[in-house]
Amino acid sequence: MSTPFVSTHLTPIAGMDSWPRPDAQATPGPRISENLEVQVLDRAGDWAKVMFSNGWSAWVDGRLLLPVRAHGGGAGSQANALPFDLSALLADRPRGFAVGGALLVALSSVLPWARGGGRSANSFDTPAVWLVDYKTTSRSGIKIGVLLLVLSIATVVVIVRGSDKRVELSLGIASIAVPALYLVQLQRAISGEPGLSITDSAGFGIPVAIAGGVLVLVAPRLGQRRG
Repeated sequence: MSTPFVSTHLTPIAGMDSWPRPDAQATPGPRISENLEVQVLDRAGDWAKVMFSNGWSAWVDGRLLLPVRAHGGGAGSQANALPFDLSALLADRPRGFAVGGALLVALSSVLPWARGGGRSANSFDTPAVWLVDYKTTSRSGIKIGVLLLVLSIATVVVIVRGSDKRVELSLGIASIAVPALYLVQLQRAISGEPGLSITDSAGFGIPVAIAGGVLVLVAPRLGQRRG
């Protein structure tokens, strides 16, 4: 008589890869969908052998599995699990690097982007329209800082949901484009001012934003998922 299926974990919200054996060099098996109930049958380091309700089993990265709470089970177990496991997300190195890049972009928004005369200004002090028109006198409308926060939040959502990598790369490019355009306009704005240079006028929030965008772009190449 076969052992009855007992749900112990859920697959992560972004889904996960499978392998026929606990060997990262083996050819991966089918991609596993998100939020599926599994039963952990065995462990081997970071590997976990899981079985699904239909009896199919495979090896997966056990760190990415979401535990089902003891008082929940069966059809209601998904409601008793966290929507995603941050530690498991960061353990997936490419996604962890990308999340780190998005957080850098968000952090850069409150750091100085311009300085001079003993004062500094962050990205919330400048309207987004200034990125394309440095002569604008408008101080209303969406601020650059809001734009950066939207980009960083969108990047994290895309990473957590496991959306198309092209979307993630587009967000990384946009996160680089914003500070790059700011530098161009800042250089144009001070070009007629004697004694001023871009190195004297640019704040360190700009390189932080660029570094964050670059990290989002190169994250898929900085590490491979370990099984």
